[in-house]
Order: sequence, then structure tokens, then C-alpha cells
Amino acid sequence: MSPGYSMFVVLGWALLALGSALLASERERRLAAAGMLCLGLGLSAWRATPPDGVGGLATPARLGEGFLVVNGGLLVVGLGVVLWAAVSGASRRRPHAILAIGLGTLLIARTSLEFLLAAGVARTTGSAVALGLLGAGLVVVGRGAGSAAPARDVSPRRFWGPMAVPMAVAMMAVGTATAFGPHVAIVFVGVIAAAWSGYFLLRQAPRPYPAAPVLTLLLVPTYWLLATIDGPEGLWIEALQRVPLSPAAEWLTAPALLLVGWSVAGLWPLHRWTPGALLAPLGALLLVRIGFPLVPGGIDDWRPVAIPLLILGTWHAVWSARWASAAAGAGLLGLAGHTPVGAAGAVWLLGSAFLLELCSSAPVPARLWEVVRVASWAASAWGGLLVLEGGLRSEVVYTAVGALGLAVVIVARRGQAMIARAPSTPAPSV
Repeated sequence: MSPGYSMFVVLGWALLALGSALLASERERRLAAAGMLCLGLGLSAWRATPPDGVGGLATPARLGEGFLVVNGGLLVVGLGVVLWAAVSGASRRRPHAILAIGLGTLLIARTSLEFLLAAGVARTTGSAVALGLLGAGLVVVGRGAGSAAPARDVSPRRFWGPMAVPMAVAMMAVGTATAFGPHVAIVFVGVIAAAWSGYFLLRQAPRPYPAAPVLTLLLVPTYWLLATIDGPEGLWIEALQRVPLSPAAEWLTAPALLLVGWSVAGLWPLHRWTPGALLAPLGALLLVRIGFPLVPGGIDDWRPVAIPLLILGTWHAVWSARWASAAAGAGLLGLAGHTPVGAAGAVWLLGSAFLLELCSSAPVPARLWEVVRVASWAASAWGGLLVLEGGLRSEVVYTAVGALGLAVVIVARRGQAMIARAPSTPAPSV
């Protein structure tokens, strides 16, 4: 985690994540997830605004009055919602979950108390009440909108069923080429082959149109353009920063790389065509190994388009109960911010998304599945805090809207588990 957080915050956050994952019912886990999003936004905003530009947490005396009040309200709402989830309903029968959440709350409150007192108890309470009422109102609106026919049709369509082992082996092989290939051609071929292997990985009939794998073919003309400019012998990974791309060439190359990286992640509106959480790490590798060193300016130019699309895709993944895809989308958001702390969070999120998708699609014992579920929840919470901090360092408005909107969607959507195993028989197409 970011070195600016004290050990009290780090341990407290880990205990809150563990306790939330161990809550008894889906309703309580959703409430806890929404509370942790609010709390994480408050903590990361505090961390992302040091008074002197050098790491560490800002002292309350150096922060603006408005920041203290609003951020204090976020901290209070976040902790309050998580505690409410712990002591309500069926979770009262799980004392270990309540104990973890209680200890985590005390540890974070110890660090935040000075911050909250500096804002003023009355004003912080008023801010928390206002934020809580706003959130409750948005949840009511969201549930009302969710009862409409168009929203009811937004349901997950994924490749339920047993894995096709040859395709899984092929995807692992080409994924290795993408991760370690020394030349642009090898990485491009790896991404294309992985997308098609993923399409055939899990058996489903009839198969949807392979829109996402087809989009990866954009890498073919992209390679031709790069080879024309620098020659194929100059496209070694370690030499990409020396490729003489003009601003116009960057502007053309960047959207192709971003589109391919996004398409394999299985986010809306391409969520029907690929087991995205298995392939999202390859899209991230495409951006990290080629996109950022080759066309950093072009990616920055297209970021205002990419980030809203990723946010919508992440919201949709939560609404349609695809937690692995939501974690993958949040991981790509961490990369899109192009900050070291966001990239660190992306590693946790993409790794947990891959593990969760793999185990949810394979026959694993029930006890092992429970371990995977809890571990993926904790890793997502850990990485999510880092992604929030990275987002607030690069795109403040998008990050705040995305996080708070995600909290509303998590609570507003009912009736489907956030983390669920594949059924024993293929799910019907919708």
C-alpha cells in the first residue's frame, strides 16, 4: 500500500475488508462494500492532497475548511454504513466478522479523529447526514429505474459451462508471449490469439458474434503503421521510446491500443463476447508494455473518452452481478490514470479478477471457493483504495463520480450475488 498511510490505517482497512467479506448475507456484504467505497474515497482524498507535495498525510491545519467538512462526512458515512452492515440482519450470527469490522473501525477512527475534530463535530455530522440522505435518495431512484423493463433486461451474459482445456492451454501460452515477448509483433500476436482462445475457452451454444476478438485485429494495421515509420527491426520493446512518432501518428495509434485493451476486458457494451476478467490482464499488459512507452501523449489525449467508458462498464458489471468484471474494469481505470499508485492498485484488482473468474468457471471444492471469494474481496478492497488515490491525483471529478456512483449501484441492485459460482448447467442466453 502507499507509504503515506500509517500502519493503523493499513491494518484497519484490511480488517474492514476481511470482516465485510465474512458477513452472512448478500445484503450486508453489499452495504459494507458501498460503505468501504465512501470510506476509501475519503481516505484516498486525504492521502492525495499532501500539503507540501511530498508523501504523507496532510495535517488538518493545512487543509481547506470545505475539504475538511465534506471529507469528514465521507469518512463518517463510510464507517457508519460498514458498521450498520455488521450489526444488522443475519450478520449478528457471525461474531468473527463483527469483531474484524469493529477493530478496523477503531484503528481508522484513531487516525481520523484529529481530522474530524478539526472540521467541527456539528458540521461534520451535518455533512454526513446530507451525504447519507443524498445517497439514500439515489438508491431509491436507482431501484425504481431498475424495476423498469429495459433495466431488467440488463443481465449477465457470460460463458457458463465447463472449460475447454485445449483453449485454456492455448490462452495461457499466448498470454505468456504477451507478458514476456521482446518484440511488438509477439505482443500483438499474443493479444489477438488470446482473445480468440478466450472466445472458444468456455463452451456455449449458440455462440455470440465474436465482436471483441474481431476488434483485436486492429493491431494488424497498427503494426503496419509502426513498421512503416520505424521498420520492423526497430520495434523491440526496450526501444519503443525511441520510435519517431509524430503527434498525428500518436493520435491514430493510441485509440487503437486503448480500444483493443478495453475490448478484451469484457466490459459493456462488449460484455457478451468474452470472459473478460481472464483476458483483462492482457489488455493491461498491452497498454503497459507498448501503449505508455510508445504513445504517452496520445493516450493522454484520449483519456477523457476512455475513462467515462470504463466507469460505465464497471457500473454495468456490478449491476449485472459480475464482480470479476467490475474488478477488472476498476483495474483498467487505475492504469488509465497513469500514476504509479494507480498501477499498483491495478495489479491487485486485475489479479483478483483473474483468480475469481477462473475459479467461478471451474469445478473447485466448496471450501476452496469460499477461500477464493474472501481473498478476492480483500484484494479488491486493497487495490481499490490505491486506484482511488491514483484517480484523485489525475482525474478528480471522474474518480469521485465513479466511486460514489458505484456505491449507489451496489446497494440499488438486489437479487443477485456479487460473487457467485457458475451453475452446473449453462445459463440461458439473454
